[in-house]
Amino acid sequence: MALGIALDMLVDGSAEGRLMVLSQGLSFWGGLEPASGMIVDNQHPQRGACVGSRILVLPAPRGSTAAPGALLECLAAGRGPAAIVLAYSDPTAVAAVLAASMIDLPAIPVALIANTDVLAQLPDGQQALVSQGQLMLR
Repeated sequence: MALGIALDMLVDGSAEGRLMVLSQGLSFWGGLEPASGMIVDNQHPQRGACVGSRILVLPAPRGSTAAPGALLECLAAGRGPAAIVLAYSDPTAVAAVLAASMIDLPAIPVALIANTDVLAQLPDGQQALVSQGQLMLR
């Protein structure tokens, strides 16, 4: 049986993959290697992990105005996440995904988790589906 968690969709779509629940925010500019999808921020606890094809769950936004470009590069290289679920609204991910769709790259869903209290309960690596305003754990 799947457990559904309510999402507010910022960019519609559906995606399936394993959750990558980050324990800290991640800056796409300087914290992520676009060509490989690897977290390269030396201070990040999940340094060395690859976001490729994962449903990336971010507890807090970090970054600058260059972050959408870095995420766009990652998506263009085919190493980006399958979906992004945010605990707090952040225009960075939305801007990158909208730009990707403008240049005929596949757009990925971006969502805001409605109840941030469930973040601590999300199991890293769990197979999940983002679809129709729900994060469904498999």
